[in-house]
Amino acid sequence: MKVPALALQAPFASLILNGAKTLESRFHTVLADEAGGVVALYAAARDWPDCSSWTKCLLDAGFSPQQIGELTEERHGRGVFVGLATVGVTSKVPECQCSFLEHACLLPSTELEGKYVSEIRDVRWF
Repeated sequence: MKVPALALQAPFASLILNGAKTLESRFHTVLADEAGGVVALYAAARDWPDCSSWTKCLLDAGFSPQQIGELTEERHGRGVFVGLATVGVTSKVPECQCSFLEHACLLPSTELEGKYVSEIRDVRWF
């Protein structure tokens, strides 16, 4: 059985699998063809360059520092496949919706401009 993979820099694989991140953003429609299908989530070895951006989004959403630590805990390490998820609809982010989508994407609105977002659901750890 072949399953497409989605590589995610740390800590986004954990944030998706723990339910804190429900939208994945990309500059291209790479996930559009996977709508309704399952993808394997790969926890890349690299960190997202600006951890303050997603941390601020979680704090603004009401998560405590302790909860953030639990949400970002790496169960299986890095450089490995860590879970599965179902991809939903992919759509271009309208400029007027950027700030509304910050918490679901865990990125500031300035980093969402011109991007596409894909719904991620039915997540499960390996």
